[in-house]
Amino acid sequence: MIAITIISLFLLFTGLFYLLNKVGAYLQAQDAKDEHEEIDNLIEAWHLGKAGKEQELHEFLGMTWDDYTRWLAKANIYKK
Repeated sequence: MIAITIISLFLLFTGLFYLLNKVGAYLQAQDAKDEHEEIDNLIEAWHLGKAGKEQELHEFLGMTWDDYTRWLAKANIYKK
């Protein structure tokens, strides 16, 4: 009887852990998608001359050149 209870609890906690990991991964993906859309909107405004006219694009986005190139490489991975 105790063994069955222990196994049941183990399976319950394993299932909960799995579910929490899936929810966490989903939320991270949504955050990344929202961030990407926000940056895309800023880039569009910069290209249209609506904002950041006196700045390089990476400066307008608040990024160093290294940050920008890393972001760009990462963004291109998602578009493939």
